[in-house]
Amino acid sequence: MAKTVVEELVYEYWDCDKCGQKEIRGDIRTCPSCGNARNENIKFYRLEGKEEKVEDKTQVDKFKAGADWLCSFCETLNSVTDNNCLSCGASQESSKKNYFQVQKEKELKIAKKVETTEPKKSFNWKKFSIWAVAILGSCITSLYFLGKTHNVTFQVVDVAWERTIPVNRYTTFEETNWEDEIKGEDIVKLKSIQEIRSYEDRQVGTKTESYTDTEQYKTGSRRECSTSYESTGSGASKKVTTCDDVPTYSSRTVRKTREVPVYQKFPIYGTKVTYKANKYIYLREFTLKGRDNEPKWPEVELGTGVNGKVDKKGEANASYIVEFKKVNPEEKALDFQKIKTTEEKFRNFYILNQSVIRPVDIFDQIVLESGEERIEEKKEEK
Repeated sequence: MAKTVVEELVYEYWDCDKCGQKEIRGDIRTCPSCGNARNENIKFYRLEGKEEKVEDKTQVDKFKAGADWLCSFCETLNSVTDNNCLSCGASQESSKKNYFQVQKEKELKIAKKVETTEPKKSFNWKKFSIWAVAILGSCITSLYFLGKTHNVTFQVVDVAWERTIPVNRYTTFEETNWEDEIKGEDIVKLKSIQEIRSYEDRQVGTKTESYTDTEQYKTGSRRECSTSYESTGSGASKKVTTCDDVPTYSSRTVRKTREVPVYQKFPIYGTKVTYKANKYIYLREFTLKGRDNEPKWPEVELGTGVNGKVDKKGEANASYIVEFKKVNPEEKALDFQKIKTTEEKFRNFYILNQSVIRPVDIFDQIVLESGEERIEEKKEEK
């Protein structure tokens, strides 16, 4: 079936604003209960679940003619087909408004009334301030407790230091490497060979591949209809029903083929060189340890390498460890604590067997200063 559009008129209803009579049909112009003519105060509406088609051709023509006009003298709504007001006889030409214009003016009045009677909601600064203060207070409290410290007296019960100096010697070595990665001085190439250094994928053709896909196919059609209503402004609504055949679909699995590229790995060759060269290589390290507050550097013996070049010292390393014991058992802190510290503090502040006062945080641990690091003691497994 092709698309169909059916137009028809259905009655609207109105309520008497004088006696309160409800659901007066749109073709009735005066209240059946009190005789009050419908006026600018009424509003047409449709009833849910109740729809009565306008069958009378004369009435259909009246409704289709257009919206009722409002008499400027007695404010009675009259059919657009009536040249004079049925209540007072005034001419339609003297009228200025129709039903729709009256409804629009009502809506504007209601909107203005709402705007004037309901003040704009301003930002509640008071409520915001309360929340802000509460959140800020919570943050400050957390920071306060996290940053809260108390002083505790500790005794330095152990100190340990270790200093190391590595030594590098200028040495002749032999190794094999890619030509662009050769390192050292006085390089002498012994032999070169071509070897596969890597692989790359190159397309060498295509192949036909079978795969599974899902496709939609038409299985039939169904009739779909939609209905809209538009008030004539005279006591009826134009009902438009549009129906059309809509195709229905289902899904099915199908086998398809496609052309896909075929790749092959091709070797990339490079030159690998076996060579001799000279460079400084790690030889050994000199370490000195102690358990006092006077750290010393180890004595370093420097020899000579290839071509009489003197050994070089590498980057020196040092560590300074201090262990504390809480003096007063009643004070709140961990009994034993161990830290790495700086040379200056190790020499001048953390003196073996002497007492020091250190701030302790809420976790009962010593608050570390710049350059210090906590050493966690490993628990022995039982």
